[in-house]
Amino acid sequence: MSNPNFPYLPPADWHDFAVGSVNDAKLVNQLNVNLQGFTAQNVIGNPWIADNAFPATVAYFSPGTADDPGNDPKNVPGAAVIEWEVFPGRLSQYFPTMPAADQYSICDTGYDTKGDPIPPITTNPCTQQSEDLPYGPYGPRGWQDEYCEWCVVYDVPSGGTPEPGTSQITRVDFTCENPEYINSVWLVDPNQVVEIYRSALNQPGIQLSDLYLSDSKGNPVLDPVTGQNVYNPLNKWNCGPQCTYDSNGNVVSGGAMHLTSTPNTIQTEIAISAYATVPRTSGNRNNNQLICCGQFGQIYRNSDPNIGAGLNSAVNGALSAGDVPTSVTLVTLANPPGLYMQFPDYTQYSWAKTNTPFTQADMNQFFTVKRGYLSSDANFPAPLANINNILNAKGEGPYDFILHLTFSVPAGKSISDILINGNPVTWAGQIAQTIKNHVIAMAYAGTTPQKVSACVGSAGQCADQPVQLFHESVFNALSNTTIPAPSYTSADNKPNLLYNSTYIAPFARPGNTYPMVLSAALHNSILDEAMISVTFSKNGVVCTDITATLTSVNDNYQYCVPGNSYPSTYQLLYLNVKVGEGCATGIYDVSIRGCAPMPALLNVIASS
Repeated sequence: MSNPNFPYLPPADWHDFAVGSVNDAKLVNQLNVNLQGFTAQNVIGNPWIADNAFPATVAYFSPGTADDPGNDPKNVPGAAVIEWEVFPGRLSQYFPTMPAADQYSICDTGYDTKGDPIPPITTNPCTQQSEDLPYGPYGPRGWQDEYCEWCVVYDVPSGGTPEPGTSQITRVDFTCENPEYINSVWLVDPNQVVEIYRSALNQPGIQLSDLYLSDSKGNPVLDPVTGQNVYNPLNKWNCGPQCTYDSNGNVVSGGAMHLTSTPNTIQTEIAISAYATVPRTSGNRNNNQLICCGQFGQIYRNSDPNIGAGLNSAVNGALSAGDVPTSVTLVTLANPPGLYMQFPDYTQYSWAKTNTPFTQADMNQFFTVKRGYLSSDANFPAPLANINNILNAKGEGPYDFILHLTFSVPAGKSISDILINGNPVTWAGQIAQTIKNHVIAMAYAGTTPQKVSACVGSAGQCADQPVQLFHESVFNALSNTTIPAPSYTSADNKPNLLYNSTYIAPFARPGNTYPMVLSAALHNSILDEAMISVTFSKNGVVCTDITATLTSVNDNYQYCVPGNSYPSTYQLLYLNVKVGEGCATGIYDVSIRGCAPMPALLNVIASS
């Protein structure tokens, strides 16, 4: 039973619709459907294809459910903050002798100062075995994989082109806004998404049609259920690390509205938080060992290892000499869940001509919070203040909750007027090194310490795993749209927009039949169509009001599931999904051949 008094709030409690309005209520409802589904998908671990990954945790709880310790007012909440630098940590780990200028150039453009792509990874960091792996994640900002991405605007002469590292920077947009949120606003009102783009990017000319997903013939794709246009997450205003310009030097595309690197999603943040809480036989004190053993996230990032170790430490407390937990704390992401930036550290900035340190007032000339809040804001929301109050009692914080931060050079100034750590600023990556992200976990005292689990491995007997469910028309449009990526991705493995899909459950209405595509990892790729059955269930009970008829199978389809860094091979099940007239509304799980269900893959909504 869920707690009706618990709603998930929008990230940073930032409301894009008037509080109390019909659309605000619709958005909050959609966010709750999303987040409850994402949590259900991740607390079950991996009961299909991995050993020692089920259950994922007994310490990570889903807020608002019967297991939520916050339901009891006698339980006193605590909080734990995990913080990291947003400049990509994997570059220096994999390429320790790479010059700083090349690292900055890669972060700002995808290429080094000579125009070469990122070198391949030659050693598996967990096994230390040799490999030849293109540097991922793929995509137009894939390498910006610390849950913060940025796009640069340069001072470009009329008819000219920017020369990163030489052209003067005039603006940088930093975002840690999760793609699922913007997709959810679009489901409520696409026009509001246009306003978000215009305001955050300072581009009043952005049109609604700029954000449409198109099919292979260039026609806008419509949602088969709602009839409205489908959102393109890599539209021209949210694609790539730098802007493009017309002959007059005006920006005509580019910007960082929300996260696009495939691991940079809120669903992944929940997954890492849940999986990381399990104590492992590899030891729990080494950040990277814990990731390799638990198989969550990416080793060597600034983010994932710190999130993993921070949550593991918060949950399992003091460890005995054998790394055995002696206590347990129950945790979940603090509400509102999200990834948040901190305002940059002004002590790293100084004026070039006088070499005098910046003051906070100086920083405010260059940096503007476009979305989210500083802890010092007069209108700082009460839910965020409550979190900070808990942290303040521990001697921590206060913390900012920034979603979109803009660096821009004010009139009469130049980027050459400032230094960062004593160095002239020629790259946006130097600014990124002064910014930190954080997540915050809410915690309650538990009773029974968790058992230590062995490392995750390949199961001796696999089962059939549902992965993602799409309306076929949307799947086709996503899969047929190649996305920009540096040349380190091979010609036969060009990424497409499926990489930037989400786990938001597609809609269906009672009394209709929909052509759909279910991506799956099937046991031994058994593809005899007569042996494949797909069922839908709610609360563990199979729903006979929803039936799926298999029409065809693709046995060998590669794509990167959102949340992952690299593509894998899946099977595609083409289905006709019939939703009966009497089908109850709500979220449904999906099973293949009666194996463990994948939660929250279909959302049956009321007939219009």
